[in-house]
Amino acid sequence: MIVIDGIPQTSGNTAILDQQDDGRREATESTLADINPQDIAFIEVLNMGRINYDLDGKYLIQATLRADGSSRLAPGDKWNFFPGLSAGWRIIDEHFMSGVNFLTELKLRASYGEVGNTAVDPYQTFGRLRRTVYAFDETPAFGYRLDEIQNATKIMVDNFSGAYNATCYLINNGHRRIAHIGGSMTSKVFRERFEGYKKALIDHHIDPDHRLIRETRLTKEDCCLVLKDILACKNPPTPALCANNLTAITTIFYAQSVGLHIPDDLAVIGFSVDPFSMLMKPSLTAVQQPVQEMGKMATESLVDELECHARQRTAVYQEIILATKLVLRESSG
Repeated sequence: MIVIDGIPQTSGNTAILDQQDDGRREATESTLADINPQDIAFIEVLNMGRINYDLDGKYLIQATLRADGSSRLAPGDKWNFFPGLSAGWRIIDEHFMSGVNFLTELKLRASYGEVGNTAVDPYQTFGRLRRTVYAFDETPAFGYRLDEIQNATKIMVDNFSGAYNATCYLINNGHRRIAHIGGSMTSKVFRERFEGYKKALIDHHIDPDHRLIRETRLTKEDCCLVLKDILACKNPPTPALCANNLTAITTIFYAQSVGLHIPDDLAVIGFSVDPFSMLMKPSLTAVQQPVQEMGKMATESLVDELECHARQRTAVYQEIILATKLVLRESSG
């Protein structure tokens, strides 16, 4: 599976329904490697070892290691290990408790452990999804995207640094009250852009003003409502860092409609470079994402994964973060 900025692109999708058996299946490690899916849905092996230590009946230590094998796991990675450690102290048996008569039992226990679960049904990973908004012209549509996914090559841009560098550019140009018009904080992409913006302010000893930080659904109507409120402040912002280009372009059009001049009265920076942002007046300054390089790397990774699958080799998954670039045009001054 290949993930581009949190959105999965798959070469195929296979689901195996588990059969429910009354008895517990047992197998050896060699059986896991040679399992034939035509004969049985899946098979599991459980091994567990435990060590107990007791000192004077007061100090107790227990260490556990569980090793689980399953034929449903990937080739070469069919075993998972789950350690556990706990310590107990019978406080009631200490000499300083000898005069305490209203307690008959008092002990302290601390423990740490890892657990796993192979009972993952189709669509059970829905909990990894985050709701997001897609804009189709002026119509918003709700959808879902993956924030985190395992066993996949992830090709992403450095959203944090892109927003950080854009905010630093505005600060170095003399701006102090910088608005952030962002997307939903349930999206990792927009969270990272907001964190980059906030870190740049803090690094330049500027306290983030919550009145200038707005979360939108990335639609024209939502953005206009936010801008109307922000620009009506007693001390309005002089620039705006926008979560994407639709928000940035809407900001420019709205500011012009109320008599503001771009960038003299309000500087604007967007996120992502597209042809329309270059043709509009004033042209839009934006954080450029290397979309062509992302597409090339995603295709190469997918081909490598398919070849590994054909040769029955374990695919090597990577997390690749590509740098962004601030493209300066007229809207930022």
